[in-house]
Amino acid sequence: MNGHAECIYLCDVYPKLYRATALDLRDAPDDAGIYPMNDISGMRSFSDVVPIERCFVISRVSNHPFHPSNVILQYKLLKFILDVNPDVIHFNNLIYFNHFYLFLFRSRVLISIHDPFPHSGEEDDAQSVISKIYRYLNKKLVNKHLLYNDAMVDAYARSRGIAKNRIVTSRLGPYDYLRSIRGSFYTNKIDFLFFGRIQKYKGIDLLLEAFKIVLEKAPNAKLLIAGSGSFWFDLDSFSISSDNLIIRNSFIPGPELADMIDAASVIVCPYRDATQSGVVMSAYAFCKPVVVTDVGALREVVEDGVTGLVVPPNDAQSLALAMLDFIYGASSQFDWHASIHRHFYEQTGSWDHIAKELLLNYQKVGENPS
Repeated sequence: MNGHAECIYLCDVYPKLYRATALDLRDAPDDAGIYPMNDISGMRSFSDVVPIERCFVISRVSNHPFHPSNVILQYKLLKFILDVNPDVIHFNNLIYFNHFYLFLFRSRVLISIHDPFPHSGEEDDAQSVISKIYRYLNKKLVNKHLLYNDAMVDAYARSRGIAKNRIVTSRLGPYDYLRSIRGSFYTNKIDFLFFGRIQKYKGIDLLLEAFKIVLEKAPNAKLLIAGSGSFWFDLDSFSISSDNLIIRNSFIPGPELADMIDAASVIVCPYRDATQSGVVMSAYAFCKPVVVTDVGALREVVEDGVTGLVVPPNDAQSLALAMLDFIYGASSQFDWHASIHRHFYEQTGSWDHIAKELLLNYQKVGENPS
């Protein structure tokens, strides 16, 4: 909180997340427990961006919520919280079994709702019986729900059947940690970069259709698509040369991803639907402009002509024109770095500004719900 409040952070790590984009915790302790972050070498790289002495890692040995070690961890975490006795507990998800003890503190709990509605292709998970039960418990027992955009507040209130005064909003800021973990994996210049899990709602097929149009005007343009997951279409059907199109269809470690963003001129998000986007915030960490489709709340985080370009969804021609503008048009002459830095490091998009707004939200946590 950068001096605004005293904060203790707990990072919950499951075995399946030991190696994620931001983490490499293959040296995590063998025993389940709560460990100081400074004791785990894979977390020390964050010492430049967080007060690591006030951060802890919840290390789990099983992904299964009913594993005995996870049940015991509930007790250890309950004791940890009782010892700290915080004014507010900000939990970064819906409360599920592994954090069931948080319902005991429900008058002090604020939960983050990153995706108020499922993306295309993810509806079945949201309709499972267990998901419905936990959504109901969180709706009934947790007073304040935090969304990371304003666009979906009304729809979320209606869908959950809760009063709007139980919903607060915040913003994401640039993912600065990426700058502290850069390596030397990727130094080649990239015109356009798409990164993230390969999923249908992200519109990669639309991006390739647009890129073919780009190549008609800019035959030397390069596009890198990086991320794990299965393509739902035939890549070869687009007949794009490997000189122009680079595919890294695998998990991308954080340092390599940071290098890719740093080497790219523009980050492209051709999504068919979205909420907000960590991809955009990763781009802003390096003051890189983005091209996004006008879906979800992306327009709230991409100011057209200031931090990137916003185009209509499902429109390959418009997407291609925006990409070409960065090669030949006005966007190629604009100082994107300065504009993005000004907005996200000096003005309302900065983490300092976000922290001050978040504190105001924390002051509302104890208010009685309607």
